[in-house]
Amino acid sequence: MVMRRRIRPGCRWWVGVWTIQLLMAQSAQAAPGAAQAAIRETMAYMDAGQLEPALASAKKAIQAEPERVEAHLLYIRLMGELGRTAVVQGEYATRRDTRKDALSLMLYGRTLEKPEQMEATFRQALTKDPKLGWAHYCLATVHVQRNQIDKAVASLEDAIKVQPGFYQAMESLATLYLGMGKSDRAIPLYQKALELDADNPQVMYELGSLLAKKGDNARAASLLEGSLKRVPNNTQVMSNLGFVYLKLKRYDDSIALYDRVLQASPNDSAARLNREVVRRVKKGDVKYEAVAAMEKAMEATTPENAIAQYRRVIEMSPQFELAYLALGPLLAAAGKGADAEKSFLRAMELSPGSVEGARMLTEFYLIAGTPRKAEPHLAKALSLNPKSPELLAARGAVFLNLDEPVKAEQYFISAIGLLPGGQALPVRVSRARAIMLQGRFPDAATELQAIVKAAPGFIQAQVELGMCYLAMEDFDKAIKEFKAVQKAEPKSRELQALIKSAEERKVEYATRSKTHMRARHILVKNQADAEGVLKELKGGTSFEYLARKKSIAPEAQQGGDVGFFKAGELMPEFERAVIALKRGEISGVVKSSRGFHVIKRLN
Repeated sequence: MVMRRRIRPGCRWWVGVWTIQLLMAQSAQAAPGAAQAAIRETMAYMDAGQLEPALASAKKAIQAEPERVEAHLLYIRLMGELGRTAVVQGEYATRRDTRKDALSLMLYGRTLEKPEQMEATFRQALTKDPKLGWAHYCLATVHVQRNQIDKAVASLEDAIKVQPGFYQAMESLATLYLGMGKSDRAIPLYQKALELDADNPQVMYELGSLLAKKGDNARAASLLEGSLKRVPNNTQVMSNLGFVYLKLKRYDDSIALYDRVLQASPNDSAARLNREVVRRVKKGDVKYEAVAAMEKAMEATTPENAIAQYRRVIEMSPQFELAYLALGPLLAAAGKGADAEKSFLRAMELSPGSVEGARMLTEFYLIAGTPRKAEPHLAKALSLNPKSPELLAARGAVFLNLDEPVKAEQYFISAIGLLPGGQALPVRVSRARAIMLQGRFPDAATELQAIVKAAPGFIQAQVELGMCYLAMEDFDKAIKEFKAVQKAEPKSRELQALIKSAEERKVEYATRSKTHMRARHILVKNQADAEGVLKELKGGTSFEYLARKKSIAPEAQQGGDVGFFKAGELMPEFERAVIALKRGEISGVVKSSRGFHVIKRLN
């Protein structure tokens, strides 16, 4: 069974979760009022990736309750994510210098970026007020960043000592203990935190997940249900509750939860695999003992241990193909590609019609850069499951990687027709990519605009729309889309590079288009091939697509674009043909020393 495994202290992701957890713990604070409502509103916007509205709500919380630490921490974090670190540092430096109190000094420390500066500032705050629990707490976050877990534990224990009701510190200390493998210490801390903050979904989730591992499934289900009631769209809570329902033999409830996870995250392979396990157990095809063994495998704390545990599961149940599917990704991540392939292939031997097996094997081959190897397995699985949207989409992805976008689009269309609206969105984006590869950029833009309108926070679609505008050389629209995404992902280097490229190309186009010519061409070996290209162009096939598929010129993969050039820089017969054309016009067959050209003028 593929369970949601905790990431151990020391990795960068865990540090990020620590910061989020610090803030999430406040969403169910007992004290009512405008500040708390604004904090909850802030968190909702953050969950949706809407950082500017979140920032406005954080400001409202501070206005409603100026000394509310949680509101300040949210505000500081959002300003940093929006790239306004210097501004927020200035604001809290002014507060520090004006008030000269420990809390203001601590808040200023949260605006700093270097761990050594943060630590020094938090220690200064504690010198002023040793009983400031939040300063001990913030000092612990620095220790976590440095992977000094023992020091982080000591700081959190100090926070609880000076402030006995500090349930946020209890929760975070329990999380540290859990990461250290000390679940017996974590459980009473989570229980105490829940007594102090009975409506906290994060604590319910953590405690429920822990109790499930201890075999207390009834209490675990109750806690996870409570967490899901308060955060109904949290797929991680759904996944763990789905597994608890399996152990309680509530198979239909378990399957329903995994369906919800997949509706929200269609590419979640773990949820897809878990759902298949539950279905198989319900039908009696798989013994529960094998599933229990897989659960132990998922409790492994390192990839190496997990691989070893799965191999034991396979020794116990050599015909249990889902164990091979769970093992495959672990082997691939460990750099054991040949072993991973064998694991996936063994799963397909045991269950040739496995939708999940074919999909995961295809994904493996796509990542490995060998998409053709997926074809026979997909064909076999599709012959047994002709109406499987997952397999149809997977085959479309294979054709997309093989640069056969027309076939890819056909499979994507078939998959989209079988999927509910929300689940179809990623496949619709893939279809838009296929349309772009055919050179039908306006059609792709229309499709992507519709997706973005239906799902405003769907970053993948927004990025693809920006790329589509870039290909259409509508630089202003491309930059606008990329910057809109950048608000949600302000530190993305990829987005920064895309914006820079679009701005540079915009300048180049504006300056050089007045003094230079620009054209695309398709170069073939003989007159007959050139005539065939002209016939396909007249039939509606795009110039860029045909250039990629037919041209033998070095520029073929750029859609035949030779870039900007002045008279005298290219072959005379080529230049004469370009000069004779108007913008957007296509020439007849042009013979040169290199072969036979069909040319399209671009400016």
